Amino acid sequence: MRYFLEKNAKLIGAVAGIVAVLSASTALTLYIINFFENRSERAFISQLNQEAMSLMQEMVREKGGVKEFLTMKPKGKVDVDHKWKYLEELDVMSNKMISKAEMVSLNQVDFGAIAQGTQYGTLTIVSHPRYGNQITLSVNDGLFFAPPRQGRIIAKFDSGQGRAIPASWPSAMAPRTISISNYDWFIENLKTATNLSIEARGFQDVILTFSFNVKGFDQNKYSGGKI
Repeated sequence: MRYFLEKNAKLIGAVAGIVAVLSASTALTLYIINFFENRSERAFISQLNQEAMSLMQEMVREKGGVKEFLTMKPKGKVDVDHKWKYLEELDVMSNKMISKAEMVSLNQVDFGAIAQGTQYGTLTIVSHPRYGNQITLSVNDGLFFAPPRQGRIIAKFDSGQGRAIPASWPSAMAPRTISISNYDWFIENLKTATNLSIEARGFQDVILTFSFNVKGFDQNKYSGGKI
């Protein structure tokens, strides 16, 4: 055996070198593939983290400083009307009316460290003469968050099944508002439903569930009689 190893040392060394190179190449290839597969997700998460930090800094400035932000007491109980409100305003560019219907959630949700105290959610339905129809869920404080590849909310009317619905998550221009798709489906259900639950995600993947008593939705009032 020793004689064989000594006689073929060069050949064995060459084979070992080839194996080492192939192993290194395979590892490098896998690393490159993994890098490019995850680069977009990492960039997306990095962008969200930067936006979250910017919003946190903005909130601290609004409260008057870090100490004031961390020690601020939640606001006392405020009387809230949980019924539908119908509003109209003129769109100057088209000389036509913008119709809105909105209501405040029955419950408050806890956004954790990103906000002081609990928050009500506001559901708003808009019919705009130039921009079309839109549904939004918004809060006065706190921060919504969309996990990668999960830009959606879950909506459930009465005892029906929850439905995953695409949603446009907050931007720097509207950091506390989610735009919800499936407008026609929402309107049809609002005509007959009593209860609506909407589940969204908060900062650090906190699950937020807002409950609304949508009974009595009047499409005639919402559309200004134009139905």
